[in-house]
Amino acid sequence: MASTASCCCVAGNSITSSLIGAYSSLWEITNVEGAWIGETPSFRFAPESYGTFTVKLDGQGAYEGLTAVMEADFTVDCGFDSRGVVVDGVLPATPGVIVTGE
Repeated sequence: MASTASCCCVAGNSITSSLIGAYSSLWEITNVEGAWIGETPSFRFAPESYGTFTVKLDGQGAYEGLTAVMEADFTVDCGFDSRGVVVDGVLPATPGVIVTGE
């Protein structure tokens, strides 16, 4: 079973002198059984840093109802090393903002 993965990054402007770029990435991993699709923001703070990010991917086709979570480290040659896990169902909702002491 062969899979293909693609990532489309759109660079933004530097927000501060320490932030080199802000990116929005759309991820799609497909094979004949279905696809995993998700998006994630990522940020680059130093020229020697290629970045690590985590993305939530929703299953389609044979993977409908499943969620994958992938962590990837970009490499100098524009590739990435990744690892992940598949969860049966959806991830828990993000909790609201927690305010501490005033």
